[in-house]
Amino acid sequence: MDGNNKYEAEGFGKQDAKKGIKFLSFPNVLMIQLKRFEFDYQKNQMCKIYDRFEYYDKLDLNKYIANSDNNLTQSTNELFTLHSVVVHSGNAFSGHYYAYIRPHYNDNQWYLFNDEYVKPAKEHEVFKNQFGGVTKNWVSRYGGVFEQHYLCDASAYVLVYIKDSEREKILTKVNEIDVIINFY
Repeated sequence: MDGNNKYEAEGFGKQDAKKGIKFLSFPNVLMIQLKRFEFDYQKNQMCKIYDRFEYYDKLDLNKYIANSDNNLTQSTNELFTLHSVVVHSGNAFSGHYYAYIRPHYNDNQWYLFNDEYVKPAKEHEVFKNQFGGVTKNWVSRYGGVFEQHYLCDASAYVLVYIKDSEREKILTKVNEIDVIINFY
C-alpha cells in the first residue's frame, strides 16, 4: 500500500505498508469453494456469477506459508494436485451439479460422476470446459464462417486439491474388508 493508498497508522500518519495473509499450515485435503452466486441489490434477487475463472492441475502454496518469525519461507512442502471439481450448470434459480474426479493417486484418468452414470472424461472437459465466462466458437453457415460468442453456464463451484506428499496415503485402495471393519 503506497501512494494514495497508504495505510493510516494512528499517531504516525500515512505509511507505506504491505497487506497480505500468511498461513501456518494447509490441510492435506484443501477444498476451495468459488463464489459463483451473489445477491444483486438492484434486481433484488440472487444471481449466478458467470465470470471466467481458470484453475490449474498443480497448486504451489509454499510462498504463502509463514515460519515461526512470521516471515514467508520456502522450506515447506505445500504442493497440491487437483483431485476433483464440482461443477454447477444452470443459473441461480435452477441447475444441476456434477463432478469430475481423479480417484487414483498414480493414474491421471479423470471420470465424470453425473447422477446415475460414471464415465471416463478427457482432460479438456475438466479444465477448459469448466472455467465459465464467454466462449468463442467459429460457426460455418451459408458459405461463410462466423465468430459466435455464448455464455458458458457450466462452471467450477468447488475445487478439491490433495497435498502431493499425502496423495498415496489418502487415495489408497480401499478393500471390502476395510469397509466392513470400519462400518461397525
